[in-house]
Amino acid sequence: MRRIRNPIRRSGRRGAALIVAIVCVSIAVAVMYGITQLAVQAHREVGLQQRQAQADWIAESAADRAAARLAADAGYSGEEWLLSAGEIGGPYDAKVRISVDHSEGQPGWCQVRVVADYPADLPLRVRQTRVFRMPHGERRD
Repeated sequence: MRRIRNPIRRSGRRGAALIVAIVCVSIAVAVMYGITQLAVQAHREVGLQQRQAQADWIAESAADRAAARLAADAGYSGEEWLLSAGEIGGPYDAKVRISVDHSEGQPGWCQVRVVADYPADLPLRVRQTRVFRMPHGERRD
């Protein structure tokens, strides 16, 4: 005797297999999305660290420049300039501002403030500031 196959039972198995496949693909997509988000975040953090290091180097160089200018000229009051990306070997321009306050309480001494912005414009800007006191006509170590 020949058995008659039930078409309803067979299509139910295919439907269950399809649901399992959809669930597996959904889980894989969710995992890949999470991995992608972690990679993007890591890339952003590395970029921030690079910008912070560059701003730090620029601020330190500007502080050395201010000290040298003040040692050569006791009346030096500061300056502001824009460094092009090509000058500093990076992808962005930088802005530096040096101000010298000669009205410190002690004669012969001044306060120097250096502000370095890298890149020069927002939204990626990192700002590094250096403030130090030095006597007129002496070099900073």
